[in-house]
Amino acid sequence: MILTNTYLFDNIKNFDSIAIAGWSEGTLKQTLLKTTNVRKGVDMSRKKQFGRKFLVSAIAASSVCAINSPPVMAQPSVTEEVVVSARKRDERLQDVPVAVSAFTEAVIEDAGINRAADFISLTPNVTFASSESAGVNFLSIRGLSQVRNGESPVAVVVDGVLMTDPGQFDQELFDIKQIELLKGPQGALYGRNAIGGAINITTQDASDELEGKVKLGGGNGGRKKVQASVSGPLADNVSFRLAGSYVDLDGLIDNTFLDKKVDPYTDQSVRARLNWRPADNMSVDFRISRSETEGGSLNFVLQEKCGEVNGCFSGDGVYIKDAADDTSTNITASRIGINERELDNVSLKVDYDWDFATFTSITAYSDQEEFYAADAWPYDCGPVCGASDLRIFNTSFGPMAMDSNQLVKVITEVETVSQEFRLTSAGDQALRWIAGVYYLSTERFRGLPTELDTGQAYNRKVFTSDTLYGFADDNDNTAYAVFGQFNYDLSDDVEVSFALRYDRDEREQTDVAPATFSANTGDTREKTFSEVQPKLTLRYQPSDDMNLFATLSKGFRSGGFNQNGVGAAAAAAGINGISDDYRKEVSSNIELGFKSTLADGRMKVNGGIFRTDVEDQHFFQFIGAINAQLINNIDEVTLQGAELDIQFKVSDALTVYAAAGLTDSEIEDYTVDPSHEGNWTPYVARTTFNTGFQYNIPINDSFAGLLRTDYERRGRQYWDTANSTDRSALHLVNLRAGLESVDGQWSVTAWSQNLTDEEYNAEYVIGGIAQIAPPRTYGLDVLVRF
Repeated sequence: MILTNTYLFDNIKNFDSIAIAGWSEGTLKQTLLKTTNVRKGVDMSRKKQFGRKFLVSAIAASSVCAINSPPVMAQPSVTEEVVVSARKRDERLQDVPVAVSAFTEAVIEDAGINRAADFISLTPNVTFASSESAGVNFLSIRGLSQVRNGESPVAVVVDGVLMTDPGQFDQELFDIKQIELLKGPQGALYGRNAIGGAINITTQDASDELEGKVKLGGGNGGRKKVQASVSGPLADNVSFRLAGSYVDLDGLIDNTFLDKKVDPYTDQSVRARLNWRPADNMSVDFRISRSETEGGSLNFVLQEKCGEVNGCFSGDGVYIKDAADDTSTNITASRIGINERELDNVSLKVDYDWDFATFTSITAYSDQEEFYAADAWPYDCGPVCGASDLRIFNTSFGPMAMDSNQLVKVITEVETVSQEFRLTSAGDQALRWIAGVYYLSTERFRGLPTELDTGQAYNRKVFTSDTLYGFADDNDNTAYAVFGQFNYDLSDDVEVSFALRYDRDEREQTDVAPATFSANTGDTREKTFSEVQPKLTLRYQPSDDMNLFATLSKGFRSGGFNQNGVGAAAAAAGINGISDDYRKEVSSNIELGFKSTLADGRMKVNGGIFRTDVEDQHFFQFIGAINAQLINNIDEVTLQGAELDIQFKVSDALTVYAAAGLTDSEIEDYTVDPSHEGNWTPYVARTTFNTGFQYNIPINDSFAGLLRTDYERRGRQYWDTANSTDRSALHLVNLRAGLESVDGQWSVTAWSQNLTDEEYNAEYVIGGIAQIAPPRTYGLDVLVRF
């Protein structure tokens, strides 16, 4: 038996005195460092204080192997042990009774995880799509989906700080230590909007020794990338880390009318971290970051075909194809859209250890500003239509007249301050507990004006002399929460866990559009949304290699406001169930899961089944009859499904993996249109499947090769409650091949995403409005560590 856990690395003080299966000191250190470092003090039950016990057994077993078997006869090493903080304390992934997909530093590098879509594509029952701008994305997890202009279905936490707006989520992932994706309602610990799960992102720690790395890359579409980090000591008990990223892309998707690329992208990000240990039982972690993103926006087309008489003029037989699979319509907007986003984040985390518990304080501030603008109807034929032409589109909503000489702008500003206090008991006792309070203050402005397009440059003012119509509102939100959790070992094999959280979200919206554009200017609306979110978990571990658990949990997503007067307008048009505000969304979940380690530690098989009942599920809707974008509620939805995740280390060089997910969704009750009852819910892929392999090819004592392939099948999905059109299943392949030094100091990697160049629409809005997904991309990255 070969060494099976990196905990040994923390406890071996003298490598020269230990011979493990014939390994040299360098080989041993290198192997251990390539796996996740399991820190001392990991939370285990009394039976599973595996650190000390494993240290003794591993040395004994390895010594026997060294005496009785030559190294070449050794069995393949075990799969990597991973430690997660899903329950706000460190636990082995295979022990924690939560469905978690974890991506360590090694996996992040080997799989080429650079953006959120990269790790989500490797996770069953979770999908992701970007559309419209850098801040607009659609994450769907077990049938619970992101909605445009609404809250996220997951809580996103970066280095312990809750991300307060979904517009910040899709960023460059650089200098990342670990990513954890938790599935199922996590509101009991993570609060409002964790209705579908949570995502924990941990950046690299500051180090006590000087170290650094630089990554250079390039690819098609004029892609250029430079990422670097440096870390080390500043003084006694003080260390720092500085990391930066620059990514630039000319674009990949054509505007055939202007003969230009519509999707340029530039991102400049920097992050600094300062760690200070003023005492043995106290640590201070200060972090600050800034990100500036520029790119294209609103690259939609209308799937239409002009008649042969007058080209694009009105009255010539224009019609909608209305097919979500159709990618043949070219982008012909008369101007290229632009997008600018600035993100600033500052946080201070203080930990103070007492003998019985650790006190944690997390103070955070964030500021988000985003602006994007484009041709208001980017599917028109450009200025050849004339200055005053209206085109008549026969959409599924009926005939619509659209001015071909307008531009639209979106201006968003979000500023938040948050504070969390938490007390966490020691982990080496039968009863373990957490108690805390949370406060969040949010000021948010959003403006959406439409202007006459006279060829003027885009400007950042909300309302100008060219404004035709639009709205703007100020939002002041205050959220409070109190939460707690206890875990108790009923026996060596059985643990019961109960968590409870109360969230209160007070929202106030004021219409600030000028009276010229809004009859409700100055009006203020107030609404409070609150919910008690319990979670009960029972875990049974008959052995160190098997974990069975059952969970009952509740989650909630806060409600909010639509445009003033939209409910009355919809009712006048004969559409029922539309309101000026939308209700909170509440889910109740039951889950049975298992985690197993087989084949002498070389295989991990995890899975489970779940059922989620949702009340008032949020759904974005465009109502053409009143020309309104809004969020409404689907009264009752049932989601049920299953997941299976397998990882098998065939040999020291070859690892294969596969994961499958099924989510069966059904609309049970829908006031807006009862005829849609029994249909699938929108944006939800019924099935997902991921598989692939990684082969670390030994070449000699200095070099090794890497070959990795990832395949994703994303099942068909509908885009509306009527299930009027669906996108067929997607088949996406990523490939990575490279050469690296055995000591890990450098690597060269060639890569391709969407290798087969599959064409599909990233988003589809009923009525024929679609945005095509990026085509095949490829490039080369060079990484050097020092």
